[in-house]
Amino acid sequence: MGHYVLILAGGSGTRLNQKIAKQFLELADMPVLMHSIRAFYDLDTKIKIYVGLSSRLKTTWRDLCSKYNFNIPHKLYQGGSTRNETVFNGLKKIKKESVRSQD
Repeated sequence: MGHYVLILAGGSGTRLNQKIAKQFLELADMPVLMHSIRAFYDLDTKIKIYVGLSSRLKTTWRDLCSKYNFNIPHKLYQGGSTRNETVFNGLKKIKKESVRSQD
C-alpha cells in the first residue's frame, strides 16, 4: 500500500480579509498551496497527493499551476462545506481510486 496525503484547500480565507484565498497567496515566489504540495512530494515522490478544493477555486488553481509551471502530480477532489466534509470526500476519493487500481 502506498502513501496518501489529503491537503484541505477549500477555504475562502475570509478571516484574512483578502481578495485571494489564503492558499493562493504568494509566499517566496509561489502560492502557499504549492509549497505544501512540494513538501509532501519532496518527502516521497511516490506519494499520492489529493487536494480538496471547492468547485469555484479549481479554475484559479489550474491557472496558477500553468502560470508557475507547477507540475508535481496531484489530484483535485471536491471539497465540502465544512472541513470534516472535505476530509470525508477525500477519503472516499482515495478509497474509490485504490479499489479501481486493484481491479
